Amino acid sequence: MLIRSIVADLILMYFPAVLLVSKIFIVYAFGYAVYVIAFNVQLYMIFGIGLFFLGSWFVLWTRYAIPTNKNQERKLITRGNFAIIRHPMYKGWILINIGLALIVMHWSVIVLAFLQTIIYYLILCAEDSENVKLFGDEYRLYQKVVQRSCVILGVFRYFIRKIKKEKIIYMSESEKIYD
Repeated sequence: MLIRSIVADLILMYFPAVLLVSKIFIVYAFGYAVYVIAFNVQLYMIFGIGLFFLGSWFVLWTRYAIPTNKNQERKLITRGNFAIIRHPMYKGWILINIGLALIVMHWSVIVLAFLQTIIYYLILCAEDSENVKLFGDEYRLYQKVVQRSCVILGVFRYFIRKIKKEKIIYMSESEKIYD
């Protein structure tokens, strides 16, 4: 547990560099994927394309759901894709990495995708502990209701909440009710 915390702290400290390497990897893998698909399409590649677009959808949807104003007070967002999983952007990047690895099926892309998946999961765990410090009991309740990163189980739980018409209720300074 301590080692995972130390590694996650180091990753968060060098987060801009990790993002730059991720973007370079994705551009390289996407270019190679286009080349591979143009000459040889397999069933696993089609599955990889689906994962790539699902991950891209999560990343873009999350990008527009998060307020970009740095001076704005930080609030816990529990609507949209945040009602399905707690960390949709990281899950999106993980799906993009796995999708590109399936499309390209080259050892270097598979190794980089595996390493990036581990790094994103460690960041995800570190952000959970940071959010508990930042939001307190509100986030602990959110953790009980919403999955960390399992999309299928998150969608299943989301629709059960919708069918039962349950709302996630948080008690803080002002009572907040979120979908």
